[in-house]
Amino acid sequence: MPEAQTNSSGDALKEAFRRVPTGVAIVCVLGKDGATYGMTANSYTSISLDPPIVGFCVDCAHHNAERYTAAASYVLQFLGSEGAELSEHFAFAPEPRFGAFPQAELWQGIPLLPGIVSAICCTPWQAAMRVGDHFFLTGTLIDTHLPADPPPHPLIYLSGDYLSAS
Repeated sequence: MPEAQTNSSGDALKEAFRRVPTGVAIVCVLGKDGATYGMTANSYTSISLDPPIVGFCVDCAHHNAERYTAAASYVLQFLGSEGAELSEHFAFAPEPRFGAFPQAELWQGIPLLPGIVSAICCTPWQAAMRVGDHFFLTGTLIDTHLPADPPPHPLIYLSGDYLSAS
């Protein structure tokens, strides 16, 4: 049997997590300039049910990190199995990122993205906390959006590829 590799670097941690499947969300905020901003995230979690609190991470070097840490609310839209193009768009496209999508409002000016399995709307629970090279943001659940006819499966990210949970 081959010997397992051991390493305590950031790259090794990233590789370890690449081997574990995650869902994919677009985290949206309304900027103080009135524009809507969105980024792809796969680092989010349910923290508490009473009260309902969620958390997600934003890279400190992200070009919109300050908009996220100063936001009055957050909307996490969880992508369905056909959402790989949306994920890539919100990860790499230049701003504004919302111009190419229908503008039906989901919550407080945040557009509803097509093909989501669910969405959660939150207000900050505590101030953003810097943890290493990321900010950890927490939000208290204000509302949920559960589409009447959602995609049958969520989008999954594993080892740098998109998969369906089917």
